[in-house]
Amino acid sequence: MSSPRPVRSTRRGYTPAMVTVQDYRRVMDAYGIDRAVLQPSVYGFDNSALLSALAAMPGTLRIVDEAYRRPRPA
Repeated sequence: MSSPRPVRSTRRGYTPAMVTVQDYRRVMDAYGIDRAVLQPSVYGFDNSALLSALAAMPGTLRIVDEAYRRPRPA
């Protein structure tokens, strides 16, 4: 992921370990996982980490982003 890291939401229910895209890929490779779904809810509406991971692993990841469920202003 690029720096600076996104700010974790103060309303999060847990605090995950900070890992890089390379760390994530290593775990996927170790377990023979070809595709994954990401839902980093701890960042609230800051989806920069999500977009960075998607760009680094094209065709491998899918996302769940709460922001897309909300109505967009006209």
